[in-house]
Amino acid sequence: MIIGPVWETGFEAAETVVVAPGKVPGHGALKRAEETFTEHPVIATLFLCFFLVLIVIPAWVLYIVPEARKSWRQHFLDVVRAKQLHREA
Repeated sequence: MIIGPVWETGFEAAETVVVAPGKVPGHGALKRAEETFTEHPVIATLFLCFFLVLIVIPAWVLYIVPEARKSWRQHFLDVVRAKQLHREA
């Protein structure tokens, strides 16, 4: 439950840094991106959302979903196996 508000706070902080007017080192595309994001914060927010989705959704599908689909017995066996490996190390 608490992860949602914390995630939102972190995302808003990152958005503020990206959208805040300031000097971006570099020329060309970086300079145009700075101008666009500063003048149109909604575009910056959309860009950040799409970027986040491109990173989070594939990772979720690859790592979280397969674990969630395991039966409780398989989870139990994984825990037992991890404990055995920990003892051996």
